[in-house]
Amino acid sequence: MDSSTANSRKEIILDLFRTQRFGEAKALGEALCREQPRDAEAWHLLGVIEGSRGEVQAAEVCFRRAIEFFPDHLKAHRNLVQALMNQGKTQEAIASLQTVIRLDPQDTESHYRLGNLLYDANDRGSAAAAYREVLRLNPEHAQAHNNLGAVYAEEERLAEAIACYHQTLTLKPDHVEAHYNLGRAYHVQG
Repeated sequence: MDSSTANSRKEIILDLFRTQRFGEAKALGEALCREQPRDAEAWHLLGVIEGSRGEVQAAEVCFRRAIEFFPDHLKAHRNLVQALMNQGKTQEAIASLQTVIRLDPQDTESHYRLGNLLYDANDRGSAAAAYREVLRLNPEHAQAHNNLGAVYAEEERLAEAIACYHQTLTLKPDHVEAHYNLGRAYHVQG
């Protein structure tokens, strides 16, 4: 099969996907991957379809195949992160997010997601570093200010936590969690 035929089939698969005809899209995607087993884009597309169907393990396999044939496939890496997170594979998701960040160091959302995963994995120092990087890239990321404040509060760095919560509320006055966190920090301070 030549590349223009493969690309035409990918467009058909995408159209089926967009119209939520997932079963047909999957069948054509699987056929394309059998016929073009080294086509990273075909594997990625099949992974997206599998993920949309809730088949996260199958999606993971497809994204890994896409990455095997095109190691810098940024979309496949990003989607792999989500598939891993959906399976509770936190450490693997962290490693995959670090790859995404290596490929796209300006990706604010990936730094933010990394901070959240590191926080959940009880690596507060690394989480704080990730949140600080988010804020370097986007000083108006209200949730990153709030989350960094939470790390500082846990480290009993209350003045810094309070400053983070105030910055969150400056950016987003209706941020309920920041109001709560600020109140708790003031309570702890007495």
